[in-house]
Amino acid sequence: MDGLRLSALALHAVADRDRAWLLSRLPDAQRGPLAELLTELRRTGIPADPGLITQLVREREAMNEGARGGQPSPGLLQAAAEDVWKQLRGEPDAVAARILRRNRWPWLDDLMALCGPGRARNIEALIRTLDPAPALEQALVQELEARLQARQASPGRRSTVKWQFFRRGGSAR
Repeated sequence: MDGLRLSALALHAVADRDRAWLLSRLPDAQRGPLAELLTELRRTGIPADPGLITQLVREREAMNEGARGGQPSPGLLQAAAEDVWKQLRGEPDAVAARILRRNRWPWLDDLMALCGPGRARNIEALIRTLDPAPALEQALVQELEARLQARQASPGRRSTVKWQFFRRGGSAR
């Protein structure tokens, strides 16, 4: 469901007075299409139920979660926090944040403890505030998986660092 339709459904569920006020705040280019969708909702008899909005938002979040692409490998899910930390400790906090927010990692708490309190707080703040970048985040997770696999295949050999552009003044933001 696109944003305009979701907005119309949300407006459909609020009180008439609040709906009128919200619509009056929108530019004409947005108000017209939204008003048409509201009329369509009333005509079709869809109930003005705030619970329906909550359900739709959850479904949309679940779809977005699935659209993020590829599940991490079992090896990454089962990795030791210390091994993940060895790969991330020299990386910018934004890189770590983008990787950590991609999944509910079983080793997350242990990894954050390894970071130390200051860095952990900074990473947690970035997890909440960085703009979404699904393709970048997926690429970073894949690179972490590759690093861990390379380390397991030949523990004495250092893997190629593909994230160096972040250290040279680039940003993960």
